[in-house]
Amino acid sequence: MNKTAIAALCLSLGAFAPVASAQSCPPGSILCASASVTIGTAPVYVQPVQPVQPVYVQPVQPVYYQPPPRVIITPAPPVRYYVAPRPTYYYVAPQPMYFWRSNILVGGGISLGASYIGGRVAEQPGVIGLASAIGRIRAPGHIGAEVAIGAAFGRDWNGDERFEVPFWLSGLVYFNPQHRTQFYGVVGANGSLAGVSYSAANRAAGAHGGRRSGDYLYVGGHVGLGLEYQITQRFVLFADVRGFLRTRIDDETRTNPEFAEVQADGTTRTTNTSMGAVTQVGAIFYF
Repeated sequence: MNKTAIAALCLSLGAFAPVASAQSCPPGSILCASASVTIGTAPVYVQPVQPVQPVYVQPVQPVYYQPPPRVIITPAPPVRYYVAPRPTYYYVAPQPMYFWRSNILVGGGISLGASYIGGRVAEQPGVIGLASAIGRIRAPGHIGAEVAIGAAFGRDWNGDERFEVPFWLSGLVYFNPQHRTQFYGVVGANGSLAGVSYSAANRAAGAHGGRRSGDYLYVGGHVGLGLEYQITQRFVLFADVRGFLRTRIDDETRTNPEFAEVQADGTTRTTNTSMGAVTQVGAIFYF
């Protein structure tokens, strides 16, 4: 069956070719007129094929989705106000200037001064020059101590020349130890060994039993006030005045009293007690 159909088709095409060439068809046309092909007894009509013109199709532009912009709103930082605190004031008590290294300070120094003991004759007061070697101890706070030994030379109340070796043992009380300039009080005991050369006038008056010289030994006490100024942390200057009261304790107090005075009734009043004042200035170096 298939072979028969194919043969018929070929025959039809052969018959169609002359007809097609007889018509005026544009070159390149495949089929330009209706043709009927008879296969067997039934005619087959073939419709002409119209050329299809190309249709321009506008290309579709891709549509991109653009998301809406994100707007980020950053809040402004809060305004910070700095309020300075009110200053706080603290009272710091001044520290004693002697407490930088040790609780107890030991120092040594020298002083120069004079002892005033008055005189039998107002025109000739007794003045004795004094030089001393001094040792001092400063304890914490207001307390200190002093020991001193010196050498003195001059005329006494009777007008006699004398040489003395006094020694002092004193307690010191500092009233304001926290300051550079310090006031202090002095209280203590003293003693002295004196060699006296009696003047010719006293010997002529019959004083001292005609002796030319005598040796006295004194003990007594003293009080006074002083001022100490600190130059550096270890070096200080000082000045003080001390009043003293003393009496003789040697073996010749009865046979050779220091002071004798003839009364109006002819009796003689004697004493071995004397008093006076010592002023001195000096320097101390603390170790």
